[in-house]
Order: sequence, then C-alpha cells, then structure tokens
Amino acid sequence: MTRDTSPEIQHPAPVFIDLPNDLGVHSAPTVDIWYLSCQLTSGQRHFNTQTLVVTNVAHPVSTQVYLVESGGQSVRHAVSNFAETEGALDAGRLAIKLPSVTLKGDESRMELQAVAEDARLNLLLTRNAPILYANGTGLFPYHGGGTYQLSMVDLTASGTLTLEGESLDVTGSCWFDRQWAANAEAFATGGSFLWMGLSLDNGDNLSLWDQVAPDGRAYCWATVARPDGTHLITPVNLDAAPGGTDSRGPWKLILAGIGIELTVTQEAIHDAGGFYSGACTVRGQSPTAVISGYGFVDISGR
Repeated sequence: MTRDTSPEIQHPAPVFIDLPNDLGVHSAPTVDIWYLSCQLTSGQRHFNTQTLVVTNVAHPVSTQVYLVESGGQSVRHAVSNFAETEGALDAGRLAIKLPSVTLKGDESRMELQAVAEDARLNLLLTRNAPILYANGTGLFPYHGGGTYQLSMVDLTASGTLTLEGESLDVTGSCWFDRQWAANAEAFATGGSFLWMGLSLDNGDNLSLWDQVAPDGRAYCWATVARPDGTHLITPVNLDAAPGGTDSRGPWKLILAGIGIELTVTQEAIHDAGGFYSGACTVRGQSPTAVISGYGFVDISGR
C-alpha cells in the first residue's frame, strides 16, 4: 500500500467531529458503534476478523466477534450482551473494557483484545493515512436523520492470534469505523444498505454507501480521502460484475468524479440475522495506472 508517513496529518477543513472525545461513548439515547475489521496473515494462513461494539439498540451494550480462516475450516463467532456497563465505556476517550472486547487508544494507535469461542486476538494498530470523514465533514443525512462517521483507514496490525491452543504471530491491515446517530433509523439500521470501506494502493481510501430511501429512491456515493488529506465526494455507479449478483458481488464500481473503475470481490466473514459482512479484494484502473487494494463490505436487507 502507498502510505503517507508524515508525522502530522491534518484535515484541511472543519468537521463535525471532536477527537479524541468522539471516540468515547455518547450519552443515551445516542446509538454508538465501534467497528474494526482486519485481514491478517500468519505464514501461509490468512484470517478475516470483525469486532463490533454497539450501544442502545437491542441491549445497553452488545459485542460481536467473528474470525474466519480464508480457505480453511477455522470459524469462530461470539455475540455477548451486557446490561451492566458501569466502567466499561469512557465518555471522553477510546477505552472499552468488556469481557469479550477490550479496545483502547487514540487516533494514532489502538490496542485490541477480542475473544470468540477458543480464539483470542491481541493486536496493536497503527494509523498510516489521513482520517476519512464521511461526506468530508463527518456527518451525512440518512433517512431517519443524520449519521456521524469517521474512519481510520489502512491501519497496520501486528500481534498474536491464539487458536486451538496455538499462538500465531499475525500481521495485516485493518479498517476502523466510529459511527453514531440519535436513533436506530438515522443509524442506517432500519433499511436496506450496502457499505464498503476500500483502501487502494494509489493512496486513496474510500467509504461507499448504497442506500435506498423510504420513497424508493436509490443513492450510491463515496467519500474519497486522498493521501494529502483532501476529501472528494463522488457519485458511484455500482452494478454486478459479469457472473456476479447485486447483493453478493463481484461488483463493478465506476467513480465518475475521480475517473476510477474497480472490480470488488469478497468472501464472507459472517451472514446472520439479515446482516452480511465480507472481506474484499479490489482490482481496477485509474486514469494513469492499474490499481489494487483490499477492504470490507457490510450489507443489510439484501
């Protein structure tokens, strides 16, 4: 991946995000989510993981941890709900301490511990690229109100994965999303949507939303964060690629605003309760070069 390694990465415009405070939990009835997906490697073995912490939807706090070995049989899945949350979440910083998930740090570095069945993940995550603020401001309209979203993209991961009693050294890349809204409808949980977070080797990172409004109108658009911190908003033409389907891909993406065409394939991380997540591989073409990349896709109601 092409990374911006400058010591200070500044966003060039005002945003509706207050860091590090907005990494912490907000006061109810706000719905909060902390989302971290990784593609990890240990020797010849490859793993896809996803860790979610969600507040104030069906339970005061819920955690979900998924681990899938690519091309293998290792599948781990754990969902936990917590009614007692005193001391588990911090309101002014990223400090989550739950039996199944511990996540702490700031906008530069994070530490994750996550447990799913007999698997235990311990990762150090380091940010190498500008923060991606959805819609350029960190706030965009959803159909029940406004959703706040920031993404820490193309994180470098290193650590260990303990699986079946064996400790594996792992390295890889991860995508962290911090999202919150005033209610579940504005939080993009009430209707059909497809979201992708993609990191490209030309240094571009993009967050794509394909939404269906209550009146049936479809919107597909992406926020693109460039290596210098510049944000661009572009409409996206999203269709099934030859041999693919609209709901599971492969997909063909045309980002007209930046002249990039991508083909995105994915393999499942989990599929349950009307919600699907996958780890993506990206191939495509920019106006000047062939590009590749990786990422993640979440699909609801499709």
